[in-house]
Amino acid sequence: MFVSFIPEEYTDRVTKMIFGCRHLDTPDKSSCQRLFDVHKCSYNTDPEASIFYLFLSKHMLQ
Repeated sequence: MFVSFIPEEYTDRVTKMIFGCRHLDTPDKSSCQRLFDVHKCSYNTDPEASIFYLFLSKHMLQ
């Protein structure tokens, strides 16, 4: 799972952020809307961890 790639010092924080916003990832929305809603929630939950999460996501896709 994606959470296993998170450095140990961020694990608790980012895990809470990811799982705290997963309720917004629903199949009734378009992929773009789901992505926007989850990232907006993650930023509002913890802006610093959200920026790290976005950075990590970008580099994992390369």
